[in-house]
Amino acid sequence: MDDRPRPRGRPRTFDTDEALAKIADVFRMRGLDAASLDDISEATGLSRPSLYAAFGNKNDLYLAALDAFTSKVAQTAAQCLEQTGKIEDILDDFFDALVDLYTPGDKNTLGCLVWGTAPAAIHSEAVQARLSAVLSALDALLLSVMQRAGAHETAQAAAELLANTVIGVSTRARAGTDPAEIRAHTRRAAKFIAAGLKK
Repeated sequence: MDDRPRPRGRPRTFDTDEALAKIADVFRMRGLDAASLDDISEATGLSRPSLYAAFGNKNDLYLAALDAFTSKVAQTAAQCLEQTGKIEDILDDFFDALVDLYTPGDKNTLGCLVWGTAPAAIHSEAVQARLSAVLSALDALLLSVMQRAGAHETAQAAAELLANTVIGVSTRARAGTDPAEIRAHTRRAAKFIAAGLKK
């Protein structure tokens, strides 16, 4: 007789990563407070009971989407910033990748889930903690890139300028700015930072 424990209910029949990407888009558009479970259900095609069973309540859904989105951005950033070559080219590739993430297809107003929605949701201690962690990780990553590029006395200032530019890319995307205009903005920033490193 097989007395091994059996899983309860039916197994999941949906792709978790795909569902989280759709959930993230809902929160990117509406924010934590304004997004409803009905909005999320419609976007994912999943019933409210299925959402609860897989992810928990709305706050849990947001945190899961935030973690997945942050992981995706971190992987993209690392791939771009770990390249070798001219720092201006590396930064251009990095910002191009961010623009692609923040302005997917015809959804130019989505921006970044972190910078676009988390600051308005810091009434949640969990969200506040994640926002603080992302900021710290971004600062550390960019500082290491600037130091590797040869910046010493100016490394901290250059990293902070880069971090502010990252947040600005999301804000411009949320404002509906044309992606080409955002890219032009980031190229000027990259050129300015690269020129400062040569001095």
